[in-house]
Amino acid sequence: MLIQIMNHPWKIIQKSKEDMEKNAKDTLGITFFPDREIWLLNTLVDEQLKQVATHEVTHALLDEFSCNNIQSFNDEFICDFIANNNEMIIDIRNKILNLLE
Repeated sequence: MLIQIMNHPWKIIQKSKEDMEKNAKDTLGITFFPDREIWLLNTLVDEQLKQVATHEVTHALLDEFSCNNIQSFNDEFICDFIANNNEMIIDIRNKILNLLE
């Protein structure tokens, strides 16, 4: 399924634990940039799915805003990023959750 993030199509894909672990051990979600894919573990439900989707959307926005090249994030950067983009993060997260229903 596709969703728009910063006017770019992103694929949202639910993957099995085995598929996820081919890329990272013990992970619930993975964001791939510049491929523009978000993988979510296919067994996530309710609050855990909501939290992981929010986390991965935040990664996607950091990538889209070219913040992925910043060597170290300090707490002010993180707080400002979330404060300035909170509504967009939640809106995109909710669109993903609706697609997965």
